[in-house]
Amino acid sequence: MRVRTAVLVPLMTLAISASDQPLVGQTGIFDARVLGGYALGIEDTPPHASIIGIAASARISDRWRLGVEILDANLFGPYEYERRAWLVTPVFEWVFLPEAQFRPYMVFGFGFTQWRTLEPNPLHYFDPTLAEFEWREQNGVNLAGGLGLRFYLTKRLFVAPEIRIGLLPLLRITASVGYSFF
Repeated sequence: MRVRTAVLVPLMTLAISASDQPLVGQTGIFDARVLGGYALGIEDTPPHASIIGIAASARISDRWRLGVEILDANLFGPYEYERRAWLVTPVFEWVFLPEAQFRPYMVFGFGFTQWRTLEPNPLHYFDPTLAEFEWREQNGVNLAGGLGLRFYLTKRLFVAPEIRIGLLPLLRITASVGYSFF
């Protein structure tokens, strides 16, 4: 019995230390964030949008993270009707310094976009029981990549400014406040 334990413990320790998975004692295995910012080029007219949302990511190796963002964009500019957009984007991050207090990272995302415009309902003139305005929706994709920095204020609490460029939106600048679990 002692021989098996003497062999198994070093083998298990070696296997755990050689794997890419983080150990239980490390912080940053999972994080959740609240973010806000500005986007240019989510739609042609209006091109400007303020964005707010939530994001979560998990460490899949020492340097790679996989996450998802859910953003609500309020498009503003010279137009008559209210315009909004939803962006749901899976993201991949590559962290340059995974154990430092300042953790710069490269990010890439490809996801789903839904544009919504509140427009007058033309059938309302013929049937007043119908709604006067209705939402018109269109669907598409978003694609962007860029750089960010997680600055840990404490062992678990961080702020993260980020900038991305892409096909949709053309430019996105955000800042987030997050918390690392585990």
